[in-house]
Amino acid sequence: MNQLRIRPLCRFLDTGVLCGLSFSLLIAMVSSAGAQATNGISLIATGLSAPAGLTLQPGLRVYVSDTTSGVVYRVAANGAAQPEAWGFASPRGVVFDALGNMYVADTAASKVYRLDQSGQTTVLANNLTDPRCLGFDLAGNLLVSHSLDDGSVYGAVTRLEANGRQTTIATGLLDPQGLVVDAQNRVIIAALGAVQDDVIHGPGLFQVDEFNQLTQLIDVGTVTPSGVALSQQGTLFFSGTVPTATRQLNDGAVFIVQGAKFAS
Repeated sequence: MNQLRIRPLCRFLDTGVLCGLSFSLLIAMVSSAGAQATNGISLIATGLSAPAGLTLQPGLRVYVSDTTSGVVYRVAANGAAQPEAWGFASPRGVVFDALGNMYVADTAASKVYRLDQSGQTTVLANNLTDPRCLGFDLAGNLLVSHSLDDGSVYGAVTRLEANGRQTTIATGLLDPQGLVVDAQNRVIIAALGAVQDDVIHGPGLFQVDEFNQLTQLIDVGTVTPSGVALSQQGTLFFSGTVPTATRQLNDGAVFIVQGAKFAS
């Protein structure tokens, strides 16, 4: 496990799990200025009940899922949240492939959908319990973090291939959330903990290599990690919540991992 320094990049009050943290959007948020900027963050959209999944398309097109309304919104340039896809039970993870097709993890329905640009919806999986965050590996396969159906507190990451085949690439993860893939096709996952070879790990970022071996990459201490992102320069970021002194409210924050570079 790397001995690295973790520095808060910006802080905000936790209003929902930040799933699939977009590095480009993060930079746009923390570098922008204006009357609404606070602690390095500018408000770009309001009116969302419980925002969760967050992703970015070329041209700074921002998409966010709202778990309460069951809608995936596109945030317009004027900050208005415009419905892009709806009818979900509780959407969380949202990603796009290279062709512009949208993928949505509907947690409450235990389904993963693909919505193509013609408006056709396809159920890619309906057997994964509480699917959460989504990502793609270098072969274009969809990766899904989810709970297990055995009643335990642990979850897994499953790979969905174009031919319908499902392969579980990581298990023993406690509350797995955001994930990202580096240039060597290693999957980095934010989770509340993990059990590996009878060793219990606390909250951190975990890595799955090409042999599906799980290791703890970074111990994040008391932070509850959620989203994770990797810049083109190989800098690792993650989002999470930090207990406050009152223990009645959590501070949400985005962190930068200093002292290491990852293949991006």
